[in-house]
Parts: sequence; C-alpha cells; structure tokens
Amino acid sequence: MGLVLVSLSILNFLAPLLLLLFFLPSTSRSQAAAPPPPFESQADFEVYLGHPCLEILSFPFYTCCNTFCVTCPFSKLCPCDDTLCGEEVPPLSVASKEAFRTYVSPLRDTAGTIEAGNSQSEPPGLTSTFNAKTGGVISLSGYQTFDLVYSFAPPYINIRTESPDIHYKASILSQTLSAVSQRYPGSPVSYADVGTSNGALLHVASVAGASPILGVDHDVEYARNSEAAVTTLHAYLNVALPFPPPLSRPLVVRGNLQTQPSGLADVVSCFALMHWAYSATASFRNLDGLVGHMAKLSKKATLIQWIAPSDSAIQYLNHISLNGGSTEGPDGYNEENFVKALNKHCGGVEDLGSEDGRETRRTYLCWGSK
Repeated sequence: MGLVLVSLSILNFLAPLLLLLFFLPSTSRSQAAAPPPPFESQADFEVYLGHPCLEILSFPFYTCCNTFCVTCPFSKLCPCDDTLCGEEVPPLSVASKEAFRTYVSPLRDTAGTIEAGNSQSEPPGLTSTFNAKTGGVISLSGYQTFDLVYSFAPPYINIRTESPDIHYKASILSQTLSAVSQRYPGSPVSYADVGTSNGALLHVASVAGASPILGVDHDVEYARNSEAAVTTLHAYLNVALPFPPPLSRPLVVRGNLQTQPSGLADVVSCFALMHWAYSATASFRNLDGLVGHMAKLSKKATLIQWIAPSDSAIQYLNHISLNGGSTEGPDGYNEENFVKALNKHCGGVEDLGSEDGRETRRTYLCWGSK
C-alpha cells in the first residue's frame, strides 16, 4: 500500500513536467520533418536558400578555401567571385628541350582566361528550369550535351541524353564501379574523372553510390560550368527536401592531367584524353610515360581510352604532331607502344570494347598499377 502511494506521488509530481514537454516543440524533430516552404518560383527558392553558392568544406582530394564560390548561373543575388578554388594549373614541365605551347581552340573566346584553358572548341552552355512541386531540369551543352532531371522523390536524379558517347562511357563506368566494389568490399568506391568536361560521369557515379567524387578539367569555363551545375542540383535536393537523398556531392576543380598526383581515387577515368595529353595539352610526348602516369592515378582501377591515329578528330586537328610529337619510334603514338605500356604498367588489363560505329576509340581497364 505504501509503495502504491509513493508511486502515485511521483506521478503527480512528474505529470505537469510531462505535459509541458509534450506541448513544447522539439527543435531537432520539427526541423528534420518540416516540409519545404511553398516555393512559387526559382527566385523564391533562392531567397529561401539565402545564397545559391554553397560553402564547400575540406575534401580528401583537395582542401578548398572556406569562401569558395562559383559564378551563380541563375541569380543576380549572388555577388560571388568566379574563381575556382583548388588546384591552379602551374606551367607544364617540358619533356624535352623543344618549346611546348598548350593548345587553345581558335573557336573559343579566350580573353581573360588562364592560358592553359579552353581547348574544347564547343562553348559550354547551361540553363535551368525549376518547379517547386516536382523538381526541374538543368541542361548542359557543349562537348557534352545532356539534361540533369531532378525530382523531389526517388530516384531523385536522372541523366537524359541522346549522345551515344555518354551512354557508352556511363555503361562502362557503372560496370567498373560495381566490379571494384565487389573485388574490394566494405566501403564506398571513390571516383575521379580527369577531363570531365560538363561532368556527366560525375552524376553517373553519384547515382551509382560512389563517394567521394572528383572532376578535373583544365578548361576553365567547362570546370566552372560543371561545378555550377553540381552546386545548383545539390542545393535544390538538400534544401528543398526534409530528408535529402544519400547522394555524394561531386567536387569539380580546374587541373591538368600532368599535375594530378598518384592515388587520386579508387577508380579514375581518362576518357577521350590520350590524344590530347600526348602532345597538345600536356607535354608527355612519350606514350610509355603517359600510360604509366594514367595507371598510377588510381588506387585500384583506371579506365584508359585508346584513340587511334586514324580517328577523325586527330585527322582534323593533328593532335599528335603538335609540339614535336610523332607516331614513330619508341616514344611514338601508336597502338604497339600503347599495348606494350599497358602490359608494363598495369597489374591486369581488360579490353572493354569500343563504342558502336567508332572502332578508333577503345577503352581498357587497367587494374592496379605495378
């Protein structure tokens, strides 16, 4: 009887406190579950976001300055500096005594840009549409043309393109990330795309579960464009949704293949890059050294694409002969030297085939550098 009375006394004492706790709002719970405001326009979203350029914190590949900001592509609200933080491209080391001049496309306006940039002839473009209820579309054009279709429900991101080139590379990348994950289970697979252009493969990797993700391109306008698209996309998903999807947010920096360190990521892709790096935008002029450098970029696997001298792009621009390059001799740009270099520098080699109708471009998977 005494125990019952003591229990009742305790309940009488605690009841007001319990009622008070029940009616007081839980800050953390209300913030986590709060639905987004009823955005009526993109401008409303930007006002809610406060600043459409997000601060980027430290990253395993690079440590970016806390005031990092990209040019805001859609808003006049953002008075930010348009300089990409990260690696600035230093003067390239010359592989011989011959002068080396980095190729710059005569079809692009290069006024005011860093000398090493703007090799891609197609000017990059970026537009956006926004729907407060369903999501929107970020459209990128140029060397890579595709739409980033995002929604506020799974699967959140869809990459829409008619480009067979992007479909081909996306399929190979997805298979490679899966193969590496199976061979090395236990943690997410990190990924870096060197020569990322508009960054299509960065979003493929994000959807596939890779983390962290890095894009590198030495064309300053493409690097800025790709980073702006990433920033906008992940701002929408992380601010407009009460429970953001677990997608890794890629980081894009401006850099050159020749300056990238070994062990950049578990998986590194070097698509449509070899004919440029040999003697046009980097000064290797030695196929063995070029393949060896690509092989060492990854911790586990590098995707290396062979571009044959008969490729239409090489026939048009003569990448190989720029700056004293050649298809002849032990350093020459030819398939025999390429295959020899693969077998020398890779722990294992897989031929992943060529794009349909484009036999001059063939991708190889280089497992673990020797």
